[in-house]
Amino acid sequence: MEQSSIDSAARAARDAGINAAMAHADRVEPKWSDNAYTFLVGYAREHSRFTTEEVRTAAASSVATPPDSRAWGGVMSRARRDGLITHEGFTTARDPKVHCNVIRVWRSL
Repeated sequence: MEQSSIDSAARAARDAGINAAMAHADRVEPKWSDNAYTFLVGYAREHSRFTTEEVRTAAASSVATPPDSRAWGGVMSRARRDGLITHEGFTTARDPKVHCNVIRVWRSL
């Protein structure tokens, strides 16, 4: 299999997982993704650089916690497509549950 086919299959699997997590969150908490997106819009107005981890932590007091935190991936993807944020770089996650994984740093536009 060519590398481009592998990359394409990996992206498709990633996107399917993100969409499944977000759809599950919306089934459990109707309009969860819209509420999370609205929160993100306000957060991006106040913060020039941030991670999804920081957004999730800040949102905990005003947006329902989704069944799977990966649901935030769909919210961030939507914000990127809408021109609200752009990928700026990478950093290490602070949450011990994710074992120092590398995570994206976003820049507010």
